[in-house]
Amino acid sequence: MFFRKTSVARLSMDAFPFSPFHFSHFPGVAEMTAARQFHLIDCLGHVVGKEDVVDMVTRNGDATKMMAIYLEDLEGRKMKCTLFGEEMISQFNNYIVRSNGEPVIMVAQLFKPNFYLNETSIQSTFNSSRILFNPNFPEVKQFRERVLTFTYAYPFLIRILALGDIATQGIADVPTQSQNSASVELAGGAICNETIESVMNMHQEKHCWVLGTVVSINCGPKGWYYASCKNCYKKVEDKKDLYKCANCHRLGSKPPLKYRLNVIIADGTGCLNILFWNSEATTVSGKTAREMKDANPDLDGTGYPKMFDSLLEKKVFAEDIRGGEKHYQCGSGLQCFEG
Repeated sequence: MFFRKTSVARLSMDAFPFSPFHFSHFPGVAEMTAARQFHLIDCLGHVVGKEDVVDMVTRNGDATKMMAIYLEDLEGRKMKCTLFGEEMISQFNNYIVRSNGEPVIMVAQLFKPNFYLNETSIQSTFNSSRILFNPNFPEVKQFRERVLTFTYAYPFLIRILALGDIATQGIADVPTQSQNSASVELAGGAICNETIESVMNMHQEKHCWVLGTVVSINCGPKGWYYASCKNCYKKVEDKKDLYKCANCHRLGSKPPLKYRLNVIIADGTGCLNILFWNSEATTVSGKTAREMKDANPDLDGTGYPKMFDSLLEKKVFAEDIRGGEKHYQCGSGLQCFEG
């Protein structure tokens, strides 16, 4: 579509970018600066392993699925790649079934870098990412040819594999990683976490990890849930199942309920308020906020469902604590485990 102010310029063939990808090498992903960690990148690799599909709940309370696969570059370095959403996972599984054991070269386009527990990985986003298998692009064809005649980056060691040899290897099934590995990582000293006292003394926002024990659940006057807009997910005022969003100005009915649970944790150096948002609280309770409210119709504005008493005395490992404010948000790295 052209507009009145649209300008058109002649472009020479040499300047036209025929490749739609700008691939990032695996070591380059691990060395990304903090500013670039929020960029979407393209990666190319040989699929060598996959985990089982896992059910999950998004921050918006929607049920979906995730699956981790493993990509390998031409130097033998492996990187974990997490696929979110049933459609993308089905696309992957359907292609693998039809591949007949041949090497599968996957292009991960517009994926997000992820850095967690000293591990670098990439993960898809729900709206932008896509995956392609053995597409007919020069970079991919060259990569696949080098996989078939596999040369590692050692000057005097060349290993040539026939197609049949690779086919017999297939894609390895990797045991699904435990979601409660934080206690193991902490015990092994793999994680450097902040104390609550140091977080309380922060003068500016900083992303860090905190380990503490849940000592109290304090919902306060705001309660343990809120009504959200169906369009932008911001908080709205629910008036007899009708609402008008002050953020996007949409009108709607029966707004979905989202968790907002205020929990106090302690670690011996102080106490800290953290917020369990919708996905974390749903994981703990096994119910959506709407289901929990319907199951507890007698609760007043300051009470909370007794289901959440199971959090008391439990260790909480919280990633992405944002300091420099009265309350501290708990990010996607939240994990609960027995002391």
